[in-house]
Amino acid sequence: MPFYCMGATASLQKICLLGLPEVGKTQIAKRYTSDEFERGYFSSLAVKIYKRGTNVEYEGKTYTIVNFIWDVPGSYLHGGAKQHVLSYLDKASGIIAVYDCTKPNTVGELEQILKESKIIGKKPIIFAANKADLLPADKRHTLAPNRIYTSAKTGENIQELFIMLNRLLLDKI
Repeated sequence: MPFYCMGATASLQKICLLGLPEVGKTQIAKRYTSDEFERGYFSSLAVKIYKRGTNVEYEGKTYTIVNFIWDVPGSYLHGGAKQHVLSYLDKASGIIAVYDCTKPNTVGELEQILKESKIIGKKPIIFAANKADLLPADKRHTLAPNRIYTSAKTGENIQELFIMLNRLLLDKI
């Protein structure tokens, strides 16, 4: 949704961070919005919304995008709360699907949830293979398009993750 402010054009985008518990969604949001990282695991009990404006270069132009990042608790992906997640995704501009690259089951289960939600193909999705700092370089393999290794701990590719998604969103505007 574009809006105009002082002669500049900006775009407001709702982004959902989706993933199983303990994959680092909250830490990705914190690293991106305030360049912070908190050690330890803190279970999210409710959706938390973060905000950050950024400039994105796209097709020779600079666009201002304001991301409203919805950090959806991983526990919501199971049981009765799953319907709430589907409503969050339905109204989202794009999705960052976060998994722990050191635990292969987290990507498989996440992909299955996305298939069941029938959201694939309807919304731009970027997969974040998080916790890359724990994966030795020789264990990293080339990822499919729209997937990127990230580390909320070190900040590796966090900016790039959101730039990738914002460029996909600009394709739709």
